[in-house]
Amino acid sequence: LTAGFAFENYFLIYFAILLLFSTVISLPLFYYQMNIEELRVYRELEKEKVFKDDFVHVKVIIENTGKSGFDFLEIKDYYNPQLFRLVLGENFISTRIGPKKEVKFSYILEPKVRGEYPLGPLSLIVKDRLGFNSVERVVPNSVSDILVYPPYEDIKRIEILGSKRSLNLNYGIQRSKLKGLGSEFFGMRKYVFGDQFRLIDWKASARTQKLIVKEYESERDVTVMILVDSSNSMAGGAIENTKFEYAVRACMLLTKVALSRKDNVGVYTFSDRKNFKFLKPGSGDDHFYQVLDFIARVKPQGKSRFVEAMG
Repeated sequence: LTAGFAFENYFLIYFAILLLFSTVISLPLFYYQMNIEELRVYRELEKEKVFKDDFVHVKVIIENTGKSGFDFLEIKDYYNPQLFRLVLGENFISTRIGPKKEVKFSYILEPKVRGEYPLGPLSLIVKDRLGFNSVERVVPNSVSDILVYPPYEDIKRIEILGSKRSLNLNYGIQRSKLKGLGSEFFGMRKYVFGDQFRLIDWKASARTQKLIVKEYESERDVTVMILVDSSNSMAGGAIENTKFEYAVRACMLLTKVALSRKDNVGVYTFSDRKNFKFLKPGSGDDHFYQVLDFIARVKPQGKSRFVEAMG
């Protein structure tokens, strides 16, 4: 303003008056009229658990609960481009919203990496009509966690492998056999005190002139414990094909094979004592997805100390 009078430049004078108006008068008026607390912004996810290379449909809703409109709104939903790829739409919008109105926008992401990752937060920018004043806020509690399973193609390949009868021979997983009261014949031996009379083979006893009893095999389900190294040393390689990712696939394959044999399967992930995790043994088709959910949440961290982790 002083420079305008000094040089008799009326343009500078008008500009300085306008600038003074925008800072002294329009800013308090802007904060009075634009009650940002009347805006409600939230995110809806089609699903929070998804396979790698599948799609996540994200919808963002902006609700104006107040009696005044907003002439300029900019909403942005943040995501990590190293973990997700934007497939369709945009993760931001610039719009206006009237009183008691609602605005929505949506976009589609494709997860790149197995694991559990945050989506968000949402940010909100409100400006006045002339663009002189603005306020920016991060929407509270606007971070959502997305659990990304290994690729579904891996699951299908494992199911195909598991359906082959030759799998039992290839991987050597067999039920443990114990001598007992099963249905499969195991062998014969001399009678000892306490043996059941119904087990005596009278023909063999007549030939040998000694009491001979039959023995049978009883089958018992094997409990398979899978140990997965989850230390930092397993994080080497490309982010999508680290040593740990291959270990996860191997764990899934062994789990599927064992469960197809009606055995129980449990999983340990270890690095050091602090990062030790354990899924108790279980069986059945549902347990395969429990293993999948368990292993999908594990991230390589800590030092590889097997004895310390198991101690």
